[in-house]
Amino acid sequence: IAMQVFGIAAFWLAAPLVTLALRLARRQHLATPFWRTAACLGGIGLGVGAAASTGDGELVGQMVGAMLAFVPAIAVLATFAFLLWAQLPRFAMLAWAALAWTVVVGVFGEVFKIPQWARDTSPIEHVPAMPAAGFDAAPLLILAGIAVVLALAGFVAIRRRDVYAG
Repeated sequence: IAMQVFGIAAFWLAAPLVTLALRLARRQHLATPFWRTAACLGGIGLGVGAAASTGDGELVGQMVGAMLAFVPAIAVLATFAFLLWAQLPRFAMLAWAALAWTVVVGVFGEVFKIPQWARDTSPIEHVPAMPAAGFDAAPLLILAGIAVVLALAGFVAIRRRDVYAG
């Protein structure tokens, strides 16, 4: 149940970030602090709610850490939107399809018996199930690397279009 709560919270955080990435594509550097702030606030909200219901104050810190683990996955979705906007502006709204797929996989993946290889296409699937499972930095570093590559590819695409970021 805890992983479902984290996943659903991540989807709620990712939806406005896809729009933010599409709107602020030329100001990519402004979106990054927003992702972290949104994840921290979501973690604080989940932690306070869990702490209030269980009486365990340590849950606030654990939930903030768990939500911050979603930042690289959310960054992948946002930088994918940025790359689409930069490379194929007419198709930039396809970023919503990536978010919709992430939601379908995260919420209904087991119900619809979606094969594991298809689930693995969602960046949220690679986030460790914290705090239930231990912290594993490897998938988060890989997701962060993918986000960096997508962002760099987006900036290269902007250069080709003679649209300058900043």
